[in-house]
Amino acid sequence: MVKAYRSALLGTAAFACLLSATIQPAAAAGDPRPPISDFLSLSTVNELVTRVGLLFLRSAVDLTYEDITNDPYANRNSLTGVVIRPDLPWDKGRNCQIHTEKLTLQSAELGDWDRLSVRAQLQGTVVPLACLPPLAAGIAAVAEVQELAVGQVFVNVEYLMGSSALQADYHLNMPGLAAITGSLDVAYFAIQKDGPEPVVMDLAGVSLAVEDLGLWAKAKTMMPPDMTAPNAAAGMVEGGLTDLLSSLNPPPAAVAQPTLLPAQAEFVAAAAAQVREFAANGGSIVVETRLARPIRVSKQMFDDPAQIFATLQPTVTSRPAAHERILDANLLMAGLHDPASLSDEDKLRVGRALVLGTGAPESPGDGQALLKPLADGGNGEAALALAGSLRGTDAETAYRYALQAGAGDAAGASGVMDRLQKDLTTPKILALQAEVLSAADGIPSPHDFLPLSEVRNRALAHIRGAGAVRSYGRAYYWALLGKAAGDQAAASLAGEIESRMRHRGDEAAAAWAVAAEQARAKALAHWLTADYPAQLLGK
Repeated sequence: MVKAYRSALLGTAAFACLLSATIQPAAAAGDPRPPISDFLSLSTVNELVTRVGLLFLRSAVDLTYEDITNDPYANRNSLTGVVIRPDLPWDKGRNCQIHTEKLTLQSAELGDWDRLSVRAQLQGTVVPLACLPPLAAGIAAVAEVQELAVGQVFVNVEYLMGSSALQADYHLNMPGLAAITGSLDVAYFAIQKDGPEPVVMDLAGVSLAVEDLGLWAKAKTMMPPDMTAPNAAAGMVEGGLTDLLSSLNPPPAAVAQPTLLPAQAEFVAAAAAQVREFAANGGSIVVETRLARPIRVSKQMFDDPAQIFATLQPTVTSRPAAHERILDANLLMAGLHDPASLSDEDKLRVGRALVLGTGAPESPGDGQALLKPLADGGNGEAALALAGSLRGTDAETAYRYALQAGAGDAAGASGVMDRLQKDLTTPKILALQAEVLSAADGIPSPHDFLPLSEVRNRALAHIRGAGAVRSYGRAYYWALLGKAAGDQAAASLAGEIESRMRHRGDEAAAAWAVAAEQARAKALAHWLTADYPAQLLGK
């Protein structure tokens, strides 16, 4: 006991000495020295982590660079003049030196608590043939490719904490040869320590696109002409895929030779048709899944390759499914210059595309002009899109529209309201809620008796802002009625609202005191006018 006391005392004394050294002015003798606290800034910590990370990276591969910059607030580090020397078994002379103009590593910004992300990007990369396996290097040399020039490579992985969704995208652009783009979309991703599956994953989609930038023209010089003809190329692909896929299927009892399942035959036909078009005119080949809804990936799926194919439903086309969201130019022109000619559905489609920048170049002002009349007319989807667009420039107006969207039961409105409330003071939040509530449904009638289940539901709807205007004052009103009747769920909601309003400053306390007193007075009046005691006691 004494020994433990002495250790604690010594630790406290050491901390006190360090603290005093930090806050005390420099000694009179010698040069003035900055306090230790000057070296504990966000920037210095970020630089230290970067140095440690580079040391770990060098434990895996030889790497040098000319300069480095870092932005601790954006969590971004950039290295310029990078040279990477991988240790390859076939490169006995150590001739593989990959030169990159710029390497950028970035993760989620500080304060973004709902997102984990990592982005790695290479710009202006040159890969000598010595870095390729001998067979690939020989093919490249025959095609008169001296080195691989890569304009851009990036890999971006993003994980959303709230939904547990995972999105991974990658892109490789080799000017004069090809561009490769792919994505992995997972609706739910989690790692289980003791579960039956080590990884729980609900797959929403996978895609891979290859765009020809001159590679096919170089490849044709190395192939016999009869193999590069469109029909011949399509026939080779069709035969190869047929043999591969049929080998995965058990043969029918009456047939000695395995056959293709209908979905497999459709895929082979689509692949052959697309290769025929590619061989004739170039362009792109896109392989992707088109799932109606996410599917749970399990180990059992991999025991049956035919089931994997049937479940993923891969397709082969010349353009990705994302292109289906691109707006027709005439529709976009009408939305910009003659919106009266469009239906509300088309106005919503064009407006959302313009504020999000998907399907049309981003133009928030034009998109908001289309969405505002719809939102003011009660369209919850338009109100939600408008709230998201205005969040960064006008939090108050955005919150008004988010409240309207929630009242219309638009999916996702509650989360938008929660994020916007971080940018608004409590008095302003209460005032905006009262404003939108008054315009929406007025004051509840104090003459009607509602069963406790309905009282509880109304309190919950108003506190959530789903199917009703989010209003802490109105939710408190209904929760007090339920609490008076002995409903524990309503009492819990009343306590939750009260706890939300504590420790938010004097102005917030004053604003809530007014709103709470109004709710109490109205609840008591309703209790008496509707004669809740008689109704509840059956008198």
